[in-house]
Amino acid sequence: MKQYVLYDSENLSHTSTRWTPRKVFALAIVLCVTLITTSLFGGYYIGKHLNKYNLIAESELIVLRNYDKKFSENALRDVLIELNLRFPDIVFAQAVIESGNFKSKIFVENNNMFGMRQAVKRVNTADGTQYNHAYYKDWYSCVIDYAFWQATYADANKIKSREEYLDLLQSIYAEDPSYRGKIDATAKKFASTFK
Repeated sequence: MKQYVLYDSENLSHTSTRWTPRKVFALAIVLCVTLITTSLFGGYYIGKHLNKYNLIAESELIVLRNYDKKFSENALRDVLIELNLRFPDIVFAQAVIESGNFKSKIFVENNNMFGMRQAVKRVNTADGTQYNHAYYKDWYSCVIDYAFWQATYADANKIKSREEYLDLLQSIYAEDPSYRGKIDATAKKFASTFK
């Protein structure tokens, strides 16, 4: 399995970044070309060779690597932190609620822990739709897709606080009128594991 990671080649570590629509678009192009090149030639391929137009900074380039970690709640926590997702306790709470504590059919069969539909207006990592929800080759691809969702909508709405993020989730993510409260209460249970 492949994993896409923001990587700082100079410091040999993962980097944090602020996503803009331009960066998301550039990332999508680099990702597509990287996937095609990797599938044709195999092995590792660094997006550095694809960044001829300086659309993204060198520290934000994609590196393909094997990712074969089996799902666990601890692995999910580690990935949320590694990818520098905003409000990781809230994201973790969403995964718990949307997947029925990681036991729902959508999670088990689709590797979809966030109840995501396949996106049509933004970059996504879904392999298609099954049971009216996006399905992914592995759970990690679902987390990457959520990161794209968050970069698209949280940044576009200039979200700065937990409260604003919870309001955003209530307004555009779920139909349940009590979703915000459920997410907030669940996130508070897990907040200490993200400090």
